[in-house]
Amino acid sequence: MRNLQNSVQADFPRAQVLPTPSGLKFLLDGHELAGYHFGHGLPKPFIYPLKGHSGADLTRLGHPNPQSNHDHHRSIWFGHQFVRPIEMEKGQKPATAVEWNFWEEPKPISDIKIRHSKVLALEDGSEFAAAAVEANWWAGGRSLIKQTTVYAIAPMADGGHALDIQTELACLDGRMIELGKTNFGLLGVRVAKSMSEQFGGGRLLNSEGRTGEPEIFAKPARWVDYSGPTGPGRVEGICYMDHASNPRHPVSWHVRRDGWMEAAFTMADAWRIAADHPLTLRYRLLAHSGKSTLESLNQAWLEFNKTKPYQISQPKGQIPIVMR
Repeated sequence: MRNLQNSVQADFPRAQVLPTPSGLKFLLDGHELAGYHFGHGLPKPFIYPLKGHSGADLTRLGHPNPQSNHDHHRSIWFGHQFVRPIEMEKGQKPATAVEWNFWEEPKPISDIKIRHSKVLALEDGSEFAAAAVEANWWAGGRSLIKQTTVYAIAPMADGGHALDIQTELACLDGRMIELGKTNFGLLGVRVAKSMSEQFGGGRLLNSEGRTGEPEIFAKPARWVDYSGPTGPGRVEGICYMDHASNPRHPVSWHVRRDGWMEAAFTMADAWRIAADHPLTLRYRLLAHSGKSTLESLNQAWLEFNKTKPYQISQPKGQIPIVMR
């Protein structure tokens, strides 16, 4: 008989990830803090919500103005505005290729979709709970990109928690894929209405001490923080961190007063993913209480930068695990 069980933990795990009918949920000390959704009919997988220490939702679905045509803003999600395969002609010159928009909502007759394909591993523990998942960026009748992502919820020493997001984008069939020059890609975060500068009492701050959209937009930084009220007399926030191992670190940022932030990986220039050269990116979304100071968030980024990447391992005769 095959042994499909990993070693039983001595203590009940603080952090857990559990399947749901349409995705996964992440718990810390029995409280649900985030959900990963990939159910049938969705144009792309996404995280909703990310909760704060108080239990309040720190993210939202869509723009506060329902007429703004921002239905594609699904809390925390991956996408890109300009994705094109680079076909090579004779003489190894790149040929003109069709371009697909994986950022906005696809039209009803379109086959553009980021399709969740499988859960690779689930891991509970005292230091983190993680899910490794696979998705395919599909358009034009074929899969263009295979995306492997680890989502991990981890308790922090100060009582807060973090959602770590580590993703790998790999091209298929040996064809080079270009992520075109645009502000829209790759990981978007839409914060709660009350936390935004425009619709609530929020504040944008980056690692260089700049505040507000005009001072932060298109500027390089190690992190950007969005903090604001989540209840009477209560302030919470999300610090979105770019790991130093990422290409183009420190990244330039796309931020808006209406409650939006994104590490704009291709703001300055396009990026090409070649065969056997996948693009790997590591981010942390730190959920914290209070309007944290520049010093405390810079220290939190240093702690994130010391962490090792997540790895998927399958011990012989046992189920796959996520480890560091």
